[in-house]
Amino acid sequence: MGATTFTYGMGLRRVSRHLVARAGTVTMSTSYSTGGDTGFNPVVGKSVLTLDIEASLGRIFVYDDTNKKVLAYEDGATVTGPLDEVPAATNLSAAHGALRWSSLGKK
Repeated sequence: MGATTFTYGMGLRRVSRHLVARAGTVTMSTSYSTGGDTGFNPVVGKSVLTLDIEASLGRIFVYDDTNKKVLAYEDGATVTGPLDEVPAATNLSAAHGALRWSSLGKK
């Protein structure tokens, strides 16, 4: 399985009485694994409400909080739908470098 490398760019920042925010960068793996890359369990308070990863080169990255994985999608990877998962073994690290991410969680 591919493993992402997440870096925290700031400590937990209180947004409101019950919300905290955090941000940083992520470097995707050199060999993407079907079903998502592992390696990130964000510390954003008690639970993650949202985690956004910047899109790059036509690819969209989605964080799956249940399985603690990052999935990568692109247009036209296969012909079965509008957005398809990136094929296994794709080197996302070389193509995208460090991507910014931000998150919001319950305090």
